[in-house]
Amino acid sequence: MNYYGILFNIALSKSFTYKSNQDIQIGTRVLVDFNNRKKVGIVFEKISQTDVSEVKEIISILDDKPIITQELIKTINFASYYYLCPKGLILKNALPSKVYLQEPVNFENNTKTQINHEKFFKLNDEQKHIYESINLDKFSVNLIFGVTGSGKTEIFLHLIRDVVQKGKNAIVLVPEISLTNQYKRIFEEKFLDTVGLFHSQLTPKQKFIEWNLFRTQEKRVLLGTRSAAFIDLSNTGLIVIDEENDDSYKQENTPSYNAKDLLIYRAKQLNIPVILSSATPTVETYYKAAITKKFNLFRLQNRVNNCQLPTIEFAKSHNTFLSTQSMEAIKNSISNNQTCAILVNRRGFAHFLVCSDCGYIFRCSNCNVSLVYHKKTKDLKCHFCESSFDIPKQCPNCTSYNIKDIGTGTQKMEEFLRENFGNINIERLDRDTTSSKKNARSIVSNLLDGKIDIIVGTSMISKGYDIEKIKLVIISNIESIFALPDFRVDEKALSLIIQTAGRSGRKEQGRVIIESKLPPRLEIFVKNNDYEGFLNEEIKIRKSLNYPPFSHLIRIISQNPNEKLAKQNIQKCSEILKNGNINFLGPTKCPIDKIKNKHRYHIIIKSNEIFATLDFIANNLYDKNLNFDVDPISFF
Repeated sequence: MNYYGILFNIALSKSFTYKSNQDIQIGTRVLVDFNNRKKVGIVFEKISQTDVSEVKEIISILDDKPIITQELIKTINFASYYYLCPKGLILKNALPSKVYLQEPVNFENNTKTQINHEKFFKLNDEQKHIYESINLDKFSVNLIFGVTGSGKTEIFLHLIRDVVQKGKNAIVLVPEISLTNQYKRIFEEKFLDTVGLFHSQLTPKQKFIEWNLFRTQEKRVLLGTRSAAFIDLSNTGLIVIDEENDDSYKQENTPSYNAKDLLIYRAKQLNIPVILSSATPTVETYYKAAITKKFNLFRLQNRVNNCQLPTIEFAKSHNTFLSTQSMEAIKNSISNNQTCAILVNRRGFAHFLVCSDCGYIFRCSNCNVSLVYHKKTKDLKCHFCESSFDIPKQCPNCTSYNIKDIGTGTQKMEEFLRENFGNINIERLDRDTTSSKKNARSIVSNLLDGKIDIIVGTSMISKGYDIEKIKLVIISNIESIFALPDFRVDEKALSLIIQTAGRSGRKEQGRVIIESKLPPRLEIFVKNNDYEGFLNEEIKIRKSLNYPPFSHLIRIISQNPNEKLAKQNIQKCSEILKNGNINFLGPTKCPIDKIKNKHRYHIIIKSNEIFATLDFIANNLYDKNLNFDVDPISFF
């Protein structure tokens, strides 16, 4: 009789012991009796002996071969350990939900190699040097640090072609689902119908199909977002992470994994190269490439065809919208049949509603945050719990009817532009307009086809779009970024400005107007287009403060509907950390101290010995009703 540890897609780390007289391979799906109902689990380990008195027998083996590889099992174990998360939750993220419903899985490889060689552009000398320097036969991490429009994508397209010709797959991660439509156009020109998609807007059936087609090599190139980090990589020869600086690669809720770091970990196990691509790499990535040399650093200093970078101007409106300078520039853009992109770093109509008489701010009853006014849906929305509320007629504090909206969101900017520029095609690109797959696809297609006169958007418009007709970019109202409780605030602001500005003038020199007051040091870096100078200065500051990349941060959160219990729990946590001589800040209330009716307190650990700290937490705090965020991006 053989004994096996079966892991389920539930929030537990332990596997459950079952027996079978058959020899079952690790990673195979089985059907078992779990809590008096049939449930699909994964054979996660073989057990030599057991102390369990009554061991249930495996009902049936669902596949002839393992559905997950030894490498993925090792990755699940590592992710569970590093991100202090139950293995079952990692497993849940690793496989499409249809897998757990006994859906038949195809194991027959049908390798397609369809390449349209005529659609590949000839590389210039800078691009060719990078292309020839990356060894596809061994593990390495390669940062392509190039100005916007310098042809980074063309380099990894050539490398992917070589990988596919060798009979291997390639995976390309992008930060936004809406970007996959643009990338699919580009990749299908070269790789025809062998390009797959994998992201959270697919239906469970679509995700299962795409996952299966990539495994069996019917699809050779997979375009994915963060959720593709656990895809089967057994036939993969190259991993590309585009716009590697983007925060969206980090999942904030449990399991709080970083897709970029996980794929680098996986690539090392598989001995395959990774390409990180960005015009504004993170301080941590740049440090590993330029200072410690753990990564290879490749620079692209010039735009393709020697097109000049856009001119940068600073202006300040005397109202809540746009300056005279920007208004005139938009008129010229429209008359020249070009597209203008306007960044507004807030969706909705206004930031919040306030009573003009007593100063009362309307807040979410579930979360301690101001509600955002959405004029089109005629309601107030919480951007944390997504609750909607009716617009009040009077102030609940003083009964005044004198209520006004404060600040400018994408909706208000859109309305202002329609009022001032009449019958032109204005579109909005934010979470509200792209929540529908059909609508998102339509907006991006129209943008790519040059059918939009003005595109107004949040940071989504900064992320990788290559639109030939965009010559004018206006950056408005980003001062709110600097109010964030985050040591990365300057990095995030500068990256957003440079990335958004980079949408301008891909074929001929463009123009960027910044309508926000920046800290003096950032203004200099923006004017000189000197992001690398900023990185080197920021590294010195981080070193003096012992912030990443010179240390690791771990955020520990206590949350409970009962505020007293939430506070008591975090205080107990702090006592345990003190006894373990762990360096930390807090405990204190989270910057947003109530979300979804749960009161929130946190502690931030600063560790120079990350694995020793993880071991201490796992041994002393794991089962204390706490949430853990290792290497956090957000501190809300």
